[in-house]
Amino acid sequence: MSAITADNCQGQSNSSGEGLDATTANNCQGQCASSGTGLATTQTAVGCYGYSVYGIGLSANNANNCNGQSGSSGIGLNATQIATGCYGLSGTGTGLVAYVAENCLGVSNGTGTGLDASAANNCYGYSFNGGTGLHASVVATGCFGDVANGPGTGLVAQNGNFCFGTSVTIYGYKCNMP
Repeated sequence: MSAITADNCQGQSNSSGEGLDATTANNCQGQCASSGTGLATTQTAVGCYGYSVYGIGLSANNANNCNGQSGSSGIGLNATQIATGCYGLSGTGTGLVAYVAENCLGVSNGTGTGLDASAANNCYGYSFNGGTGLHASVVATGCFGDVANGPGTGLVAQNGNFCFGTSVTIYGYKCNMP
């Protein structure tokens, strides 16, 4: 399904295309049974759900209160700008990717990264099988990173403020942390 503005819609693809493709999507669902994207927007997705078996679950410029899942090695939820209050889950890949992630949860059921962002605020990242729970290439604030079942790092960031994890690596500035 393709639209400029999609409200309360559902779309599905059985091939490599998008389940739902829109400029803006509100309270929509999109699913892809192959390698395409479940739900894709070029601007904003609000209250949406996207699922792909092999590809990206949900892709948006900005995502608010959205849920994206990939059943395999794809990205669960990908926000090129800001993800707020979102959840991303991937079978073996990265759960949630965003330039800025705020109040988000990212989970990788494999060796991938739970949540990967340039800046992460009040976020939680979890990797089940030895990957990285949460990675912030610039700064993490008020975040927690967790890793289980093997080697890996709970939280990795360039700079950190009030962050915790099963194991924490901060390369630069560290504040309000043990």
